Amino acid sequence: MYSFIEYIAAIESKNFNTIDEEKIEWARNFVQSIIDNLDKEVHKGDCTNDNYPCNLCVLEGMLIEYRRYVFNINNKIMINIEELRKLLKFGKISFEYTKNNGDLRKAIGTLQPELIPESMKPKDSSTQISTLRYFDLDKNEWRSISKNIKEITII
Repeated sequence: MYSFIEYIAAIESKNFNTIDEEKIEWARNFVQSIIDNLDKEVHKGDCTNDNYPCNLCVLEGMLIEYRRYVFNINNKIMINIEELRKLLKFGKISFEYTKNNGDLRKAIGTLQPELIPESMKPKDSSTQISTLRYFDLDKNEWRSISKNIKEITII
C-alpha cells in the first residue's frame, strides 16, 4: 500500500504500479507548498469544476481518492447518525442508507453553512429529536434521516 505522497506520485505517473523518484519529489513538494501556505489559502466553496481549482480543493480531492484507495471501494465505512451529523458540519459528505421503507438513498449532503445556498439556509436553528436534517447538494433541498436508521455508509 502506498503512503499519501507515493499515491499522489503514482496517479501522476504513466504507470500506477511504477513510481519514479522525480514524481515522488514533485508530490512531496506539492503537498509541502500547500502546508507552508495554509495561512494564505482562502477557500470559497467547491471550485473543483473550475478550470483551475484552488489548492485546497485539489488537496481535498486527492485525500478523498487516497481514502478510496486505502479502504478499497468494496470495503465500506459504516457510521451512525451522530457521527454523520458531525461529518456533515465539516463539509460535503457522500453517503448512503436504507430508508425505513426499504429504499436505498444515496446522497451528497452537508450542514456547513458556506455550502448551502443563501435562499435555502434555515430561518431558525431548531432541531427535531426524531430526525437528522441535512442539505442534499444534488437535490438542492433539505432532507431528513430518521434516528431509527442504524447503518449509514460513507461512499
